[in-house]
Amino acid sequence: MSSRRPRKPFDKYGLYERSVQRPDFDVDFINRTYTKEHARVPLVLREDFCGTAFISSEWVRSHPKRTALGLDLDPKPLAWGRKWNIEPLGDAAGRVTLLQKDVRSVFSPKADVTAAFNFSYCVFMTRPELVDYFRKARRGIKKGGAFMLDGYAGPDSLNPGTEVRNYAKFTYTWDQREMDAISGRAMRYIHFKMKGTREKMDKAFTYDWRIWTIPELVDALTEAGYARVEVYDEKKAGYRLVKKAPYKDAFIPILVAWT
Repeated sequence: MSSRRPRKPFDKYGLYERSVQRPDFDVDFINRTYTKEHARVPLVLREDFCGTAFISSEWVRSHPKRTALGLDLDPKPLAWGRKWNIEPLGDAAGRVTLLQKDVRSVFSPKADVTAAFNFSYCVFMTRPELVDYFRKARRGIKKGGAFMLDGYAGPDSLNPGTEVRNYAKFTYTWDQREMDAISGRAMRYIHFKMKGTREKMDKAFTYDWRIWTIPELVDALTEAGYARVEVYDEKKAGYRLVKKAPYKDAFIPILVAWT
């Protein structure tokens, strides 16, 4: 059976994919970064906190030999992802495995690359918890493989406020509440409003996060035993490896930790 791209519903998961995720970019970045290091393409992806497994589905679409493992504790986005992202892959769906499990409890099959995007690791509130997750993630990656995550930093990540983006059929609002200056804990919400109707999805997604700085993440990855940690900053020509980065209000780099 051939792969197809279905018209996904405009429910909260469909709206999230349309407004937040860029799986084509993620797959391209993973592929280019790994290939530059090893002169061969990565084939085995693990997607931690995978939600609807959007990245996993695009990963197996991108190469006939690629496989993906997606892990998440919430059965609802997993079920949605199976219906709208995995089953439409046709025969390629057999190359995706989705498990409702704690990301800290699965260590095989070992991946070429493990991705934990969209700041999902911010659910870990203490440094010991964060280092423990990073260390256990490393156990599930092949020697010479990579652990990739995005950072969430700069003043814009700390201050309360909202960001509103308009799309053809809906409005997306990112809602940041005040951060506790001692614990670093902060509530974040995503709201949706459908255009031309009164339908609103207030707090469609709720995030109870610890805000981690980039130096804290680099130090935690190093303590967890990774051989090398790289930081990629967004430039006009795309993300580029940097040693230093200029001060900016919003700093959302990609960190790549090599095993």
